[in-house]
Formats: sequence, structure tokens, C-alpha cells
Amino acid sequence: DVMKEQALTVNPYLEIRTFPVGLTSGNMDEFLKDVDVVIDGLDFFSFDMRRLLFNTARQKGIHVITAGPMGFSSALLIFAPDRGMGFDEYFNITDNMDPEEQSLSFALGLAPRPTHIKYMDFSRVDLKKKAGPSLNIACQICAGMAGTEALRILLDRKGLKPVPYYFQFDPYLMKLRKGRLYFGNKNPVQKIKMAVVKRMIAAKAGGTAART
Repeated sequence: DVMKEQALTVNPYLEIRTFPVGLTSGNMDEFLKDVDVVIDGLDFFSFDMRRLLFNTARQKGIHVITAGPMGFSSALLIFAPDRGMGFDEYFNITDNMDPEEQSLSFALGLAPRPTHIKYMDFSRVDLKKKAGPSLNIACQICAGMAGTEALRILLDRKGLKPVPYYFQFDPYLMKLRKGRLYFGNKNPVQKIKMAVVKRMIAAKAGGTAART
């Protein structure tokens, strides 16, 4: 309600539909009605709802943009309904995955060549408690990158690069990384990263527990 009020203060001619109960499987079709582009603003750990949103949007022919704050940086992915890979295919998601593994797959797929990992404190990452560090600076960058990409899609600008293409901008390190992740998370290098990051999180968590 506050966001709606602020938006109407800027532009009183906006037409805004709100969903007081949030996004659910029951109102998904209504939420996507007459939509041209979806910008993913779900909490990082709202994985089941995100998966349903992305897959439903693809079935309805709707582009989806996700931008994730990671440290000081923003990672950006675009899912197109008519080309590229789908959500499950890119992140290599299966129905029997546990929540921690889903979250890790999502994080690694968002930033295949991570910049933030150099300065990130892994003792603050707890997938079971659904906790991980990010900054307001990164959230602001996410908004700018996602909003600009939505405008490009609406204006049908050339150069759209949906997944498996990826982008990450990190102003703290002054780095922009972009590329194409062949096969998504099924890429052999991604599988190695998955194993390494799991060990890093476990080691940091163990060290923190020991110091405490």
C-alpha cells in the first residue's frame, strides 16, 4: 500500500492492481492477466512460488526478469517465452530437491562467474535458516537493471539475451561480468562450483559455531 501511494504521488495516472494476500497458486492467473513483462521481486528464498511464477509466465508467453542482490552487486537474468531456456531447465531444478539445494542452485545460476564471492562472509550464509547477506546498494542496482531491461523488452529493442546468457555488475570491484552458461547448471563447471560452495558454507558455519 505504501509503494502504491508513493508511485501515485509520482504519477497520479498510473493504474495499479494490488494483491493484499500476496502471490499464491490461486491468484497466479489473475496476477499475470494482461501482463507484458514480469519483474521478479520475490524474496530470494521464496523458491516454490518463484518456480511456479516463471513457469506459468513462460506458458502464457510472458517475459520474466530476475535481478538478485549479492553483496554490493546485482545479477540479472532474462527468461523469454519463445527462446532460450526455461526456469527448471536453466537452474536444473527437479521435484525431489531439498530447499537448501534449490537455494544454492538458484544462487549459482544467478551469478555463474560471481564477483561477490571474494569479499562475502560465508559465516553469514545459512540456507536452512534462509539467511544471506546483501546490501541496499545492491537492491537499488537491481531495480535499475531490471527496470531498464523491462523497458527494452517493451520497446522491442534489439539485443535481447535471455538465459543461458547472464549479467552481473559489481560497483565495489568495478567489474561487469557477462557470458553464456551452456547447459545452465548442468554445465560440468557449475557442478564443481556447487560442491565447492557447499564445502565453504559448511566450513564457515563450523568455524563460527566453534568460536561461539
